[in-house]
Amino acid sequence: MIDTQIIELKARSLLFDALWADDIEVAIPVRDRGIDFIAYVDHGKKGDFVARPIQVKAASTASFGVDKKYQKFADLLIVYIWNVESPANVRFIVTDYKEACSVARRKGWLRTPTWEMKGKYSTSKPDKRLKDILSGFQVSAGGWRKRLLK
Repeated sequence: MIDTQIIELKARSLLFDALWADDIEVAIPVRDRGIDFIAYVDHGKKGDFVARPIQVKAASTASFGVDKKYQKFADLLIVYIWNVESPANVRFIVTDYKEACSVARRKGWLRTPTWEMKGKYSTSKPDKRLKDILSGFQVSAGGWRKRLLK
């Protein structure tokens, strides 16, 4: 049986390494109220301080979903980390809440009873079309700073 806590810890470690490689710092909130950590740049081109809250969604293979509870966090980035147990094949899919809803709308999820009743929808088996849509949100080495500052 897969230990989801171990998957989450591995995913965070992989993400922290990717962020640090792009010279982005990480702060972990004392309480978890929907934000897993905060990524920030404290030495921008103009000496700016830029911070973004991050919510991590980790999977040993692939998964994607959207949940209305994240709507309340301004500037939240949702980082879907795929293939966590195979670091050579890890993929980082990064959306904000509006982008995740846009993907869900394209898939027809926002017209389902699950969305209407529970305010969330997800899949642990993304089909080819969904993977193709999400490929536009993939962040690779060197791309974290641009995504964070977007």
